[in-house]
Amino acid sequence: MKKLFLETLIIGMLVLVPSVVIAADKVVTDANERLVAAIVIDCGDVGHTTWKQSLILARQAISLLKAGDELILITAGRDRNVIETTCRIDPDNAGQRTRLNQKLMALKYDWWCRAKIDEALQLAYSELNNRPSGHKCCIVL
Repeated sequence: MKKLFLETLIIGMLVLVPSVVIAADKVVTDANERLVAAIVIDCGDVGHTTWKQSLILARQAISLLKAGDELILITAGRDRNVIETTCRIDPDNAGQRTRLNQKLMALKYDWWCRAKIDEALQLAYSELNNRPSGHKCCIVL
């Protein structure tokens, strides 16, 4: 019972993190400022349940971005870190939503290995620093 309670609590916290990060950043932005969000997904051996939850959280974070915001999706793996996509969000473009969803569904994670999260964060911050000044955030899932 105690284990079930802790798992439920952890999943509940994980669901709220992207919402809180993006919502908090949007509070300080005005209508003309855009947000650049880098989402790093751990493709190491995180377990099947955590992996599925990470994909749900990534979709949730992406859905919170408004028109004109920029998304940088990075996967952290054992051998290398990859920028999967960089795009400016267009909520009216159904094709973009489909492509982003397909990209997330195509991601695979490596069993029995640990991702190089530190290198993925360096890549994410490097990409964020290459963007013009404005509001930027990095989410690691």
